[in-house]
Amino acid sequence: YSADYPDGKGPLDLLPEEEAGLVEWLYHLIRGGDYERAIGLIQRHGEEMLDRGYLQDYMVLINEFDQERLDGAGEATIQKLKGDILTVWGEWSEAARIYEDALANAGDDLMLGAIRNKLGVVMEHMGKWDRALEEYGQAIEIFRQTGNRRGIADTQRTMGIVHRKRGRYDKALACYETSLDIFEELGDKKGLARVLNS
Repeated sequence: YSADYPDGKGPLDLLPEEEAGLVEWLYHLIRGGDYERAIGLIQRHGEEMLDRGYLQDYMVLINEFDQERLDGAGEATIQKLKGDILTVWGEWSEAARIYEDALANAGDDLMLGAIRNKLGVVMEHMGKWDRALEEYGQAIEIFRQTGNRRGIADTQRTMGIVHRKRGRYDKALACYETSLDIFEELGDKKGLARVLNS
């Protein structure tokens, strides 16, 4: 994927001052109508860039897309990213609406699982714990079918949080242990840290 960057560097190779260049490049791809490359970059690097604080920048980019020109999978990618931003901003109801719309457009099981997981997070924050557990359960089943171990681990962690909030400590512990085991197998130190911080 590093070939998608103007200078051939990958996302982890970018210096902080170069990250803004990626945002600008995405803007020009979108404005130039090269939606396929823009969507590809967003799929691969959108969450990482949001983690690095480019929320407002990406919301501006999302609004630059001509919705009429997006296919279902592209639209789901954009909707998921918008839902992710709204979730960080704490706009739970709007994020839930966006994620529910994205479910209809999810082109593959990986996207469907990711959207269900994110919808579970939103439901959790809205205090709709049964619905959150339902979404997490569906996400885990999709991740099992697709072999997405990291998705299973992350969703087990968030499911554990809901059980802990409800006082179901035995279920929470089981979820956390499953998540820890998978993250250890994967050698994912960030994942382990997230579980231990839950």
